[in-house]
Amino acid sequence: MRRTMLKSLIIILVLATTATSCTSAPEFEFLSRDLFEGPARDAAFFDWGGTITRARGVILAAGGAVMVIPDGTPPEEGILVLLGGEPMDIEIIGYTAWIATSGLGLVAVDLLDPTSPREWTAYEIEDARSCAAVGRFLLVGGERSGLYLFDAGNIPYQGSPALISHLENTAPGASLASAGALVAVVSESTVILTRVNSSTRTIDELSRFEAPSKIAAVEMKRSILHLLSPEGVVHRYDVDDSRRPEPLSPLPEKNISDICDGPEGGLALLETGLIVPFPIPRVNRFSGESGPSGSRYSEPLPSDPRYSLMRLDGITRSPSFPGTSIRCSGDRLITFGPVIGFCFYRLDKEYTRAEGKIPTRGFAIELVVNGEYIYLANGRDGLRIGRVTANGSVEWTGHVQTEMARDVAIEGDMLVLADGMGGVEFYRITIPDSPALLSTYESSSYLSAVKLRAGRAYLAGGFRGVEVVDFTDPASPAPVWSEKLSEVRGLDVDDGFLYVADGFSGFRIYSLAADVPELVSSMDTPGWVSDLSVSGDILHVADGQRGFMTVDINDRSAPKKLGRIETGAIARAIHTRGNVVFVATQTLGITAIDVSNPRRPEVAARYMTVDDARGVFADDRFVYLASASGGLYIFRYEK
Repeated sequence: MRRTMLKSLIIILVLATTATSCTSAPEFEFLSRDLFEGPARDAAFFDWGGTITRARGVILAAGGAVMVIPDGTPPEEGILVLLGGEPMDIEIIGYTAWIATSGLGLVAVDLLDPTSPREWTAYEIEDARSCAAVGRFLLVGGERSGLYLFDAGNIPYQGSPALISHLENTAPGASLASAGALVAVVSESTVILTRVNSSTRTIDELSRFEAPSKIAAVEMKRSILHLLSPEGVVHRYDVDDSRRPEPLSPLPEKNISDICDGPEGGLALLETGLIVPFPIPRVNRFSGESGPSGSRYSEPLPSDPRYSLMRLDGITRSPSFPGTSIRCSGDRLITFGPVIGFCFYRLDKEYTRAEGKIPTRGFAIELVVNGEYIYLANGRDGLRIGRVTANGSVEWTGHVQTEMARDVAIEGDMLVLADGMGGVEFYRITIPDSPALLSTYESSSYLSAVKLRAGRAYLAGGFRGVEVVDFTDPASPAPVWSEKLSEVRGLDVDDGFLYVADGFSGFRIYSLAADVPELVSSMDTPGWVSDLSVSGDILHVADGQRGFMTVDINDRSAPKKLGRIETGAIARAIHTRGNVVFVATQTLGITAIDVSNPRRPEVAARYMTVDDARGVFADDRFVYLASASGGLYIFRYEK
């Protein structure tokens, strides 16, 4: 009897173990990520040669990725390297690009073969912001955590540089510039001159002083330190004796956006789009001889025809270099800005030749998927259209430039785009990747969300509230109704009711039984309602910093709170599929919430993404997330 009971118990345990091993917790299976989005942050040139290999090109940092463009490759054919954080600053030592990556740390990209770059996270520094190379050493500045000194020479692929020193709480958020072993560390208006001592392997502070104002950019060449103020003035200091830096006269040019090393001196990019070269002062300390202008330190700004003419397609025209930042190396020049992207030029003896550009104005905000096609509202980049393959990757097949694409919705063969201050645009998508514009409806609101039902567009207009537009005749859309509310960022609609997210005022429910919506109920919530999704008689609510909540709306005139769960970050947008609600959870990426018991919603899975998770969609194949500068993510959700 005992043997029989024992045998039965063993069988039960084995079956239980087998059942446990065959079931697993739900999870997001990452399939793909795409798009080189804004803002443009930095660019660095590389150039080396040897008996084995010759490599020359540029590496760009923007959004949540870097792009490597070998010399001779058209800019639009650069190799995209996706990162797990936002690249802020680039330095190159040997064959390796070192990237200070916010939210991740020190990322290395092997450029020995620039046609096949390889990246890895070399050292975790969550708030990495800036970096500077000093021979084989690398100095990294954190937003709050201070300065780190690494030995970054001859690091193999997937290796980690040796941390030599960490000066905690030193110069938070510093900008760095190096010349020889000297490094200028600039935090706010404080300038600290340091020297990397290779023999003692330390960072030695030599002196510190206060600049006339806060500093936006720093550049150092030979023994001259240049400090650019937010007002566009470049202050200069002679730091040959780094323990007693001597102020020089500022550059005579004003309204400067950025400065960099030039072929023979420095280059200043003006707010007007002009590029002005300037010399680096050379001072004879012992003879007291003055500079060429009669002043010991100040020289006139020279003229250089390479920056006075820009030649494109054989046409010479007046100079205009777009962007707010500039980088130069030999005959290569790049200007870039947060919205404009990167513009490439080649310097000749007599002129500057434009060679192409890479726009990075995209900012993934919202999306909808219709069959195999995805339509992404991509901010200033407009509407991006692609075909989603069976393996979860995207082949981008179409693009429509708009003012500020914020949200997109589809009903039948009609696509409607909420375009910020650009109003509402109505397209026919008989050809999926070639939308045909039928009409535009102007609105006084900044339109951020749209839902469609039976030929009507329901629009979230921010601080101006909500409005409804009839597009049964899409060539002539007509206003139906509007109401000013506190702050409408999201909404949803079913056959009988309109549900409006009203910010800190909670949400409202309107009946659609009459020609115009009629308010039937409202509910205040603890947080900031940014989006909602109706599923039968349950309303799912993204309640901002207070997370996610479920509401019983069986009686639309008397909604009742059911359950709530914290999401750890602002719940911005939601999409319901079956018993799972997918939440774009701002800085924490995407969250799957199991609502099979609406009274007790539970977090089922999470996936951290780059930047601000903004929009989410799910169909029977995949889950899609628009993650601002991080671009588009596609997952398979395994239940």
